[in-house]
Amino acid sequence: MTDGNATTSGVETATAQTPAEAQPTSEERVAGLERALAEARALAEERGQAMSALTERAALATAKYRQAALAATPEVPPELVQGATVEEVDAAMSRAKALVDEVRKRAAARSDLSGPRTPAGAPARSAPDLSGLTAREKIAHGLARRG
Repeated sequence: MTDGNATTSGVETATAQTPAEAQPTSEERVAGLERALAEARALAEERGQAMSALTERAALATAKYRQAALAATPEVPPELVQGATVEEVDAAMSRAKALVDEVRKRAAARSDLSGPRTPAGAPARSAPDLSGLTAREKIAHGLARRG
């Protein structure tokens, strides 16, 4: 069993030396940290560019959605519908529709209060109906028109 103890103590000795030898020097640690930092910066730059592209695509999609929503409801003025996201455009569209409905209701109420509708301007002129006049009255009317 002495051979087994000798082998075990030899392994322990080798193991005890390995961690001391495996630990990097401070220059190696700094170099490793600098590499990790450079990789992290490159990854952050790549993700920033991807985020910018996605943000731009989302803005374009929102603008197209706004145009489609306005085309579907032409009675809504475009300046009332603004938003940077689809949810904001939906909320603005709901408010604009409510405003348009309110204006319609008020306009209808005003027209109901003003009484019956009358045509603008004088009625069309037509020749007088001479069918009920006697012959003498028709002759007098004709002579009066001449002059």
